[in-house]
Amino acid sequence: MNVIIKLAWKNIWRKKWRSILMIGFISIGVFAGTFVVTFINGWMESGIDEHLRMQTAHLQIHAKGYDDTNDIGRFMYENEVGKAVNSIEEIAGVSHRLKTNALLTTAETSVGLVLIGVDADKEKEVSDIHKTIERNFGTFLGNSANHPVVISRYTARKLNANINSKIIVTFQDSNGDMQEIMLRVGGIFHTNSKRFDNNTAYVLKGDLLPYLSLPKTAAHETAIVLKNFDKCAVTKDSLMMTLKDFRIQKWDEVYPLMEVLSAWREISNIILMGIFFTALAFGIMNFMLMSVMEREEELKMLVNIGVSHRRIIYMIWTETLALVSTGTMVGIVLCLIMVGCFSESGLDISFLLNDNVNYGFSPIIHPQITVNNFMEIVIFVFISCLFASTTPIKKATSNHKKKQ
Repeated sequence: MNVIIKLAWKNIWRKKWRSILMIGFISIGVFAGTFVVTFINGWMESGIDEHLRMQTAHLQIHAKGYDDTNDIGRFMYENEVGKAVNSIEEIAGVSHRLKTNALLTTAETSVGLVLIGVDADKEKEVSDIHKTIERNFGTFLGNSANHPVVISRYTARKLNANINSKIIVTFQDSNGDMQEIMLRVGGIFHTNSKRFDNNTAYVLKGDLLPYLSLPKTAAHETAIVLKNFDKCAVTKDSLMMTLKDFRIQKWDEVYPLMEVLSAWREISNIILMGIFFTALAFGIMNFMLMSVMEREEELKMLVNIGVSHRRIIYMIWTETLALVSTGTMVGIVLCLIMVGCFSESGLDISFLLNDNVNYGFSPIIHPQITVNNFMEIVIFVFISCLFASTTPIKKATSNHKKKQ
């Protein structure tokens, strides 16, 4: 069997430049396919990370029934939730939020959105909204004396409001009575999600709570960030054992579309690899068929000296596998080099995007490759070899069958 392997390897290099050209063709194909997969991984991860850092955090806790009605009368007590949360070392940051539907009004117009009351320092532990406020666009609830409200750039345009502009905020308290307060724009944020920006504004919890007719330690939502993202499920289970009367959700349960995107990433990777390797397989098949046709006399001689049908098949398949494996390894190495170059700095695709449209992900994409991707590549290489060697094997063994 070792002789057959050596013979297969020598056969590849009989036409040295043609083999090098074929390996180069395979390398470029594998590099292109793999890099597209790493780009999709980074793109999907960017979208998920955007929602984690700006909107959902890793875990959220609500009073049962609050998600169904958004009734501000369905609240929980911070100290009750805090005992369970503080007992878990895996938790890195916690923010207790108040949430109510509100109408923001200026002399120009009115805008309806969700008003979130937070402790500024605690919110910075679980959200990166404060990082999206650019210089000259204020701060994240920095000056409490001015009773600030932080709105998005889209909301500011609709209201024709700037920093320090007065805004009248109208909402219902827990008794159903209308409340009206005056706030000043303290900061203007801008994320990559237009849906979130159009529907969200932040105020200090201390400015909102007195008007909701709720207890001092009331909260509608507790957002939690973990030290290790992979511990979401375990931490959720731990909290559910202590907080049985509350609803605890992971990030993908809060925003189910993220779970769909995560599943679609795996499906799209397999589809793309299938397309690339199918195209490569046809090219490899033509190469091997040409190689076999050039060696018809040699293959007849091998049959005449007693080489079995099975060994000829093994030799052709070994040639195909060696050719594809060499090209694949070169392509993967090139891809790893490219990923290494851009994994930290990222690829800026802002030139492909419209500045006036928010797509829900950052324009800086950080390519990523996973162990599963490598396993998928190995499987596709094996399948491609089987497919590409079918016709050459039939051609190589046809004289053998006639002989028999």
